[in-house]
Amino acid sequence: MQVDGPLQNLWQFRTEGVVKMCLRFGYFLYSDGKASVGKRFECIAVNSYTEIFGTNDSRTLTAMNNLASTYRSLGQMNEAAELHEKVLEARQSTLGMEHPDTLTCINNLASTYWSLGQMNEAAELHEKVLEARQRTLGMEHPDTLTSMNNLSLTYRSLGQMKEAAELHEKVLEARQRTSGVEHPDTLTSMNNLASIYRSLGQMKEAAELHEKVLEARQRTLGMEHPDTLTSMNNLASTYWSLGQMNEAAELHEKVLEARQRTLGMEHPATLSSMYNLATTYWELSRSEDAIHLFRAELTKCHNHYGAHHKDTVASCMNLIGKYHEVGLVAEAEGLLTQYLESLSTEERNVM
Repeated sequence: MQVDGPLQNLWQFRTEGVVKMCLRFGYFLYSDGKASVGKRFECIAVNSYTEIFGTNDSRTLTAMNNLASTYRSLGQMNEAAELHEKVLEARQSTLGMEHPDTLTCINNLASTYWSLGQMNEAAELHEKVLEARQRTLGMEHPDTLTSMNNLSLTYRSLGQMKEAAELHEKVLEARQRTSGVEHPDTLTSMNNLASIYRSLGQMKEAAELHEKVLEARQRTLGMEHPDTLTSMNNLASTYWSLGQMNEAAELHEKVLEARQRTLGMEHPATLSSMYNLATTYWELSRSEDAIHLFRAELTKCHNHYGAHHKDTVASCMNLIGKYHEVGLVAEAEGLLTQYLESLSTEERNVM
């Protein structure tokens, strides 16, 4: 880890006080959303602590863990994993396998593997953390439930939906008992379980949970809170899957109206709501209403993203298809021609 520029002067004063200051300043910058700048100070801290106290000293390991977290926030997952592996190895040798700091290190490494797409390795580590926390903290300790949730999400990414559902059910039951029915963590668990049920095709069970989450969030957060609108959208999508199109349309209309008012006409979430409602209108054979919305969505995608963004292109191709389905051939051909003329010669040849 190279340190240069004005920081080189600071690097020369490798006393514990200066190093501690670098570590704190790096963490402050990381917390303030300036991770790329904070990384340089954290590099100083890691190098200095290693030289002064050695690799296995707790201060060195804390600095390494902080730097790994910064790497993760910057998308440098391989560097983060390498550091987390070093910290874990040291914690295991000095503290033992079931020390809380060791288990935190295992969890951090598992989360990094997850981000790297190494799901099997992530699952193996999450299983170890969960087993240890159940034994040392108990079945309903918040850290145990967090581990159970992490493992469930990893199982879901692996396509092991039944195992994921079983764990989410346990987490939800425990959080309802220990935190209350309307605690944010309980509602998040309820939403997670509903999503798993949807993946398993258990739409009625999913709808029942989404209804509970929506009702609670409306009461505790208000009608236009982003989480409330997300819950409303989730319930609408579940109604759609159940064939309850009128109920789905009613909810999608509410979400769209609220997002237009609170986020603006061209916010990505608003555009998503516009597409969802248009698709629902289409399923209800309200083709004129649907095409009106599809047109508006395409215009706003073009304004927000630009002509050649993937979402704009997808919106354009979708509308061309809808035009064909209702016999508006001239409109379809005109839109396709307009799109092709916007492409460069090289892009047209690729097509």
